[in-house]
Amino acid sequence: MISLKEARLNTEILSKNLGVITNADGPKLKVEKNHHKKERFKIIKILLVFIGSISVALGVLGIVLPLLPTTPFLLLAAFCYMKSSDKFYNRLINNKWLGIYIKNYIEKKGIPLKIKIFSITFLWISIGYSSIFFVPFIWGKILLLSIAICVTIHILRIKTLCYKNISAKKIDKFEDLS
Repeated sequence: MISLKEARLNTEILSKNLGVITNADGPKLKVEKNHHKKERFKIIKILLVFIGSISVALGVLGIVLPLLPTTPFLLLAAFCYMKSSDKFYNRLINNKWLGIYIKNYIEKKGIPLKIKIFSITFLWISIGYSSIFFVPFIWGKILLLSIAICVTIHILRIKTLCYKNISAKKIDKFEDLS
């Protein structure tokens, strides 16, 4: 026969493992606070990996198509992967063809002139279109204009790179233009 002390101890252990609080009224289900946070973080991580993967695909298309920028999409992918998956982040950063775009920006070496021109042009076209056709309030248009000016200044302040030596083996040699 189990003593009263052993029964209480077994009940406490079982209650802790099952997440049940026992008191004078009887057992009550304990809602773990961290459970919802873990689920939310898991969903956010999956979403970030998805956005990062789409950004990598658009960045790869940007290498081939002159209308899509490569570096901004790869930077977005690196950010998403950095926040969600070390495995994907390390793969992207250490990639033979794509890693150089991100490394040059992170190491403050700069970005190519072609990317700067396209980024600024695309920025102003999209902000202009949005402010003309979608934003009815003047304060919204002023906000968009302010954002465009700040981002343009940021892009222009980044060093500009050009290819120093173009060879089949080494394309990652850059020269600073600024």
